[in-house]
Amino acid sequence: MYDVIVIGSGTGGYVAAIRCAQNGLKTIIVEAREIGGTCLNRGCIPTKALIGSIEILHKAKNSKSFGVNIDSINYDWSFILSRKERIVKKLTDGIKFLLKKNSVNIIKGFAYIKDSNNVIVIKENKTEENLQTKNIIVATGSEPLDISVFNIDHNIIINSDDALNIKKIPKSIVIIGSGAIGLEFATIFNALGVKTDVIEMFPDIIPELNDKKVKRIMALGLKKSGISLHTDEKVKSVKINSNNEGIVETDRGNIYKSEMVLVAIGRKTNIDILVNAGVSIDNDFVKVNSKMETSIRGIYAVGDITDGPLLAHKAEFEGIVAADSIAGKSASREDFKNIPACVFTIPPLAICGYTEEEAINNGIDVKTGEFNYSGNGKALSIGETSGLCKVVIDKDSNHIIGAQIYGESADIMISEASVLIKKGINVDEFVKIIHPHPTLGEIFMESVHDSIDESIHKFKAR
Repeated sequence: MYDVIVIGSGTGGYVAAIRCAQNGLKTIIVEAREIGGTCLNRGCIPTKALIGSIEILHKAKNSKSFGVNIDSINYDWSFILSRKERIVKKLTDGIKFLLKKNSVNIIKGFAYIKDSNNVIVIKENKTEENLQTKNIIVATGSEPLDISVFNIDHNIIINSDDALNIKKIPKSIVIIGSGAIGLEFATIFNALGVKTDVIEMFPDIIPELNDKKVKRIMALGLKKSGISLHTDEKVKSVKINSNNEGIVETDRGNIYKSEMVLVAIGRKTNIDILVNAGVSIDNDFVKVNSKMETSIRGIYAVGDITDGPLLAHKAEFEGIVAADSIAGKSASREDFKNIPACVFTIPPLAICGYTEEEAINNGIDVKTGEFNYSGNGKALSIGETSGLCKVVIDKDSNHIIGAQIYGESADIMISEASVLIKKGINVDEFVKIIHPHPTLGEIFMESVHDSIDESIHKFKAR
């Protein structure tokens, strides 16, 4: 008899398992695929490993502006792929080590929930084993959305999983979807010299971000890098012609021909195991309470299968909440607005909290502050002057309630914003905090100062 069976070893699953073990609970993981799940094997980590190589290539191409002349700039795709695999393996081995040291057992196979105390595992050798438990945490994640009209063949018309392992770089690619996945892969392929077109059915890129100014600046940056953006254009069909080329036809009558088509239209939740168990489902997400418990007592769900953004750090936090809740500790799910999100383009985008539009739509009277990267000494020093930081302030409380940053190291800078948003820090308190100089962090500082018309390095007519 186990205290907890965790189904799925992605970020939410393995974190939940380790925290359960830390809480003194006898725990086992059931995993049908690779330890580490999507983020480690087919998502966050491998894409960032590729982008790590791309960033070096990007800097090399711009080296002359620093007085550094590099005679020959090229890349070795097979080495880039092998580097990615080495990074994934190192982290996977690390997770296995942590699970072992925390006495968390792993059983490979497909799990089925018989009831809240019994899980049937169909193992790799096709035999079945019944595991008894007091609690179940389901962390089965999500997978690329596949709609028949796109005719994905995993060769010419591919999804994001396929894109991580292509053996030959195409000369041209059409990417359908301009969310985080689509734009990150657009950044990768464009930097490798691939003619890159991105098609988006909504009027703007990053449909989930409701700040037109930040999106406009980001779109300009992407276009300047060489990426072609086609917004407000819906794909009607995707086919392969007799020359083995991808043919994408849109509702505007445009036809895009390329060597490869990447479908990046989102992901679908892997909830079948819980549907079959009879838990409550709402709009393809598992309904949970603040403790991550489903409608069936003793069965918990964390990560992508629950509502909210599909983010690894959300899954990690929810895994801890579920594990601590089972252990009888005080734990509660986080407000989605307090969860930062990043898009790892070059430069990256990072957001947290309310945008100006969202706040207004929610009846919040706001003021904003902005500061451009071009006015920052460190940004000028490292040649990263394209970008903007914008903050949103609640006029009544004078609290910082949102931040959007597009520019170098935005993914790092957003953490300061998320702390301020979570803790409800007052602007008058924040302006007393001294930031080191010269750093990119001063961009965030100046944007907050700008919200009260006190930015020293930004002229504002009075």
